[in-house]
Amino acid sequence: MHNKLWDIIYQYFTAQAKIYHKFADLDFEQQMALLAETEVDPVDPAVVGLNSLYVELCEILQQCKENMNGLLDETQIQFVVCTLAIACDENVLTTQIAKMQMTQGSLDKYSRTTAELKLATSWPKLQREFASCTNGGEQFFDNIDLFLTQSNVYRFIIELSYFCLAQGFRGKHLARLETIDTYKDRCIAKLTHGDHFSATDDRHNNKKINKYGHALRSKNEPSA
Repeated sequence: MHNKLWDIIYQYFTAQAKIYHKFADLDFEQQMALLAETEVDPVDPAVVGLNSLYVELCEILQQCKENMNGLLDETQIQFVVCTLAIACDENVLTTQIAKMQMTQGSLDKYSRTTAELKLATSWPKLQREFASCTNGGEQFFDNIDLFLTQSNVYRFIIELSYFCLAQGFRGKHLARLETIDTYKDRCIAKLTHGDHFSATDDRHNNKKINKYGHALRSKNEPSA
């Protein structure tokens, strides 16, 4: 296991937990009531107080990315950041917003449903910024499928993917827990025993990884 890398990931999740705790302490009842009663722009995260949460989560993810410089190559770093961004989005849209809604007991069922929808559609998604995608629930598993056909170059990303699954990430398999278990078993098998690959498949999938990794790097490079 890559101890230095996991130290960085631990720092990231520790900072993330502190941000979530601060988010949970905010008073959203008036904002949710406003959302339930009036028409607002659903793409404006500031309306529901999500903008500051998004900015802070972006900042710690960017710091995590910078901390990995020199420990992984650029393509590997981009895939780590992609994995973290997708997992973070799902956590915000499920666990964190659900926790917030549980404290709002004064809204009727219709108002609560309306507020829930607008809260969810207001989240700008880290995956759009850091992973150049909006279908992270699919991309997460597509990436695992690619990495599992590679040699140990992407071992850390497989470890991280397994960690996210163990922490409750579901993605497109939200209602198929047996599929999640299968992916976890495949990750463990790869990390524990490795696999034998044909050179052709290895080269073919490595081209896919390099192509996607290049697209991620290009997206996140500052403009001249």
